Amino acid sequence: FLIILVLCTLSIKLKIKSLEKGTFRKDTKSEIYIYLYILGFIPIFRTRLDNNKYSKVGDKIKNNLSSKTNVKYLFNNNILKCIKISLEEFNLKLKIGTGDVFLTSFLVPGVSTAISILLNSENVKLGKKKPYFKINPEYDYEKFTYQISFKGIISINLAQNIIALLRQKSTKINAYSSVKRNRLKKRFKVRPILSG
Repeated sequence: FLIILVLCTLSIKLKIKSLEKGTFRKDTKSEIYIYLYILGFIPIFRTRLDNNKYSKVGDKIKNNLSSKTNVKYLFNNNILKCIKISLEEFNLKLKIGTGDVFLTSFLVPGVSTAISILLNSENVKLGKKKPYFKINPEYDYEKFTYQISFKGIISINLAQNIIALLRQKSTKINAYSSVKRNRLKKRFKVRPILSG
């Protein structure tokens, strides 16, 4: 019973106390912690992501996203729709430029709109603290530049997300089986023999 209770209430929390990265920074200044909780508030594990670990995780994410097969799998199987996250804190400051004034003037509102859509998504549950973000254009350089500063707390209930993924997969299997049965019925449909 205790094991079932732990598994059903297991959650992972990512606390980003500071993350600063930019075009003209050789290193990434970061203070990131990963926690495992049971019952939503009892920590059972904690580790800090130093710059080396952070770089390795970042490289793995980039490699996975750069693979068209992985991206297609995520979207075709509606995996992203099943994942629910909680944002207890969200504080983002971004300065970005493309080297072209015209493109930059379109990019900044586009990024702001994308973040707003993400924060208002039904898959994202906001905490008591109101999310804050500020996107500023950078016009001083003739190449792509950015400077990002972020603080936040992201929480994921592992049990709920696993159950949602299993339900989604089960629904897809049932739908596939139903289609297959209908095709077989049509293929082997017995036609009445007309006399005379």
